[in-house]
Amino acid sequence: MDNIKTTTFIRYNPERVDYALTGEELEQLQSVIQNNWKDFCIGSFALGIPCLINAISEVSKQQEFVPTISFNVNLVFGILGLALGTFFLILWKKSKKQVDILLEKIKNKPKISIVHNDIAFQQIVIDTENIIEKKKIE
Repeated sequence: MDNIKTTTFIRYNPERVDYALTGEELEQLQSVIQNNWKDFCIGSFALGIPCLINAISEVSKQQEFVPTISFNVNLVFGILGLALGTFFLILWKKSKKQVDILLEKIKNKPKISIVHNDIAFQQIVIDTENIIEKKKIE
């Protein structure tokens, strides 16, 4: 059988900036990004604020303050929602800071220069033996 090589083509734009990630950096980025603190924060505030508004409106309807079941339930859920929302907001901001630090670390890696021979776009041919050669796009 003849020695047949398969060829894969990659179109590359030299104006684009690419970053290389190690497996560890990719795992760190994935674990930090996949947190649910933002969702819990929004959900807690979405429960707490309306409950506090209901508790305030319950009190404002009364001539004389009489704690009702509706007032107590709304007050408890409102305070709990705001407290948990604040807690989750802090955790969300801390995880966002970790993402920013990791991204800054990736962006500050040393740059590697690739010579393009004054061609705006090149076609890089990679064969199955991992030999790289460049061809002009015509």
